[in-house]
Order: sequence, then C-alpha cells, then structure tokens
Amino acid sequence: MMQTMKRVLNRTIKTISNQMGDGEFETIGSELRFEQVHGPLVLRGSVDRIDRLSTEDTDYISIVDYKTGEKEISLSDFYYGLQMQLVIYLQAAVDEATGRRRSLKKEIVPAGIFYFHPKDPMLDGYTTEENREAEIMKSFRMKGLINEADEVLHAVDHRLRPESGSGLAAGVHSGVVPISTKKDGDIAKVSKKYLATEDEFDLLMQYTRDTLEGMSEDIMGGGIGIRPYRKEDDSTSCDYCPYHAVCRFDPRLGQEYRNLKELTDDEVYTNLRSRYPEKE
Repeated sequence: MMQTMKRVLNRTIKTISNQMGDGEFETIGSELRFEQVHGPLVLRGSVDRIDRLSTEDTDYISIVDYKTGEKEISLSDFYYGLQMQLVIYLQAAVDEATGRRRSLKKEIVPAGIFYFHPKDPMLDGYTTEENREAEIMKSFRMKGLINEADEVLHAVDHRLRPESGSGLAAGVHSGVVPISTKKDGDIAKVSKKYLATEDEFDLLMQYTRDTLEGMSEDIMGGGIGIRPYRKEDDSTSCDYCPYHAVCRFDPRLGQEYRNLKELTDDEVYTNLRSRYPEKE
C-alpha cells in the first residue's frame, strides 16, 4: 500500500508540473480559507487550489479541486443544488481577487472550474513506448468547465494556440483539459460540453448566491421536511445516507420522493437566463 501511495504521489506531482508547464496559469493559492455571508448564516470553507493568468488589464481565475474518485460536473445537479461546491469556490476566489486587486483596477474574470483526480492509471490495450507517457497524461486531464475565450484556452494549453493568426490550432488534443479541435480549427463536438462563456459563469455564480441564501433562510426558519430526491436513473439521496433511523422515510407509508428531471446544459442556461434577464 505504501508503494502504491508513493507511486500515485510521484505521478500526481509530475502530472501537475507538466500541466502547469504546458500553459501560462500560475498557482497563487492552496487551501485558501474563505467566509461568505448568505442570509442569516455564514459559510466557511477552503479551496484546494487557485490558478491565475494575469494580463495587462485582466486577471483570469480558475479553481482546481482534488478528488479521490472520478467526477465530472453536472449542470443538472448544480441547478437542483446537489453539486455547487466548485462554483462556491469560484465565487470565493473571484471575491478575494476583486478585493485584493482593486487598486490595480483590473477586471477579474472566471477562467474555469476543474476536478483533478490523483490516481495510478492503467492503460487499456497496446501502446508504443513513445506514446505511453502521452496516453497517461491524457488520462489525467482535468474535467470541468472552462471559459471558451481563445486567450484562456491558449493559456491553459499551448497546444491550442495557432502558429499564426487568431482562433485555435487545428487538429490538436489538449493534454491538460478535454478540449480537442477539428481539422478546420473548430472545437470538436465532444469538447463543447466543457466550455462556458463569461456570461454563463456569471449566471452560475448569481444562482449559487441566491440558492445558498434560500438554504440559509430555510435552515434558520426550521425547515426540516423529509423530502429526499430521486433522479431519473433511480439514484436517491437515501442511497448512502447514514440518518435513515432519524428521518424514517419510507415510500411504502405514502411518503414520496422529490423527483428530479434530468436537465440538459442548454435547459439549465435557459432557465437561468429567464431568472436573470438583466444578465442578458
């Protein structure tokens, strides 16, 4: 077990170093403590890692959260309040940077929110020795949402920067994030789900603030209704909950789940734009 842990740690450090070397973002903080006031309650936490790309008039901020298991962002889960952690971290980092850089009169722009999974990868199938390292790096690519602006994509991975002109390099695969381009330089269809505009990041952060405030008010107002969720794949909030002996939820007694319809990313953004028309 110790040998495995050492191997995973060495591989993780090497991978993070390579990923940082492939781009222009710099890590400016680790385990950053933060406090946010939401309604009657104060939320406290810490951010695993904050990266920044600093230009003459803009600071781009990205968040990296280390996970022991594979995890991807689900905007549907986010919308239902089940997966808000990364956006909370992003808001905290943006707020902190805004206050710290105010004297420089710089614009603070979200660049991305990512999960990084430390692991000991096993390659599927045959690969040549010269391709082995590239395939291992590919398995470590960070999953999440990234600002679709060309300057951000170029700074995350130099492979995406064209030799001349604007746009993205054609026919390349990033080794840092799951972004690939086609022969004409357009983003590959499978990569588009990982992209978001600056306005969409703003919508996610505004919705997070309002949702947390509503949760705070519910907690202080004594909201203790037994309303576990059930998603369309039949997974529920009860699956791994250790408090069944407390709530005694039982559908056989007429109690009902709160059924959640799986939403596409477009549906989530449409709902948020309808809620915040002033963001348009």
